[in-house]
Amino acid sequence: MKINKKAFTLIEILIVMVIVAVLAAIALPKYIDTVDSGLAKKAYDAMQMVYAAQLRYSAESPSGAFTKNFKLLDVQFPSATISGTDNNKLDFNKFALELTTSEVKTVDLEHIQLVLNFQNQTKRCNVTSASNVSKGQRVCVSLGGMLVTGQTKIYNLP
Repeated sequence: MKINKKAFTLIEILIVMVIVAVLAAIALPKYIDTVDSGLAKKAYDAMQMVYAAQLRYSAESPSGAFTKNFKLLDVQFPSATISGTDNNKLDFNKFALELTTSEVKTVDLEHIQLVLNFQNQTKRCNVTSASNVSKGQRVCVSLGGMLVTGQTKIYNLP
């Protein structure tokens, strides 16, 4: 009687499963960091556009004031919706921007909060995660953030 030698043995299948598990354990954290950094970059780019629009609005305003109403700015985001009682919130799919008369900041962005201040022209990345500070720090650094002297969770952005 002939034995069919075309099948895989249990040991071969287990070895392949172990190799796949090791590769997944190495790749998954890097993938998650890349996704978080990409989302933060998207938020930062949107904030830069709002920042520039606020500066234009202030230059054209007789009083030189800034607005907290997204509808008054000359910038549009087709993938976002404006909400809030004063039209001061811009909702994207995974995060939101909140506008005041002095700054625009992120809301619901995991591990960090980005803040761009119009009046003193500062751009900061604040680590908000208490449980995963290193992840927030990696995201801030990926945006080009430089740690503020004497701080552990505040980064100046370019």
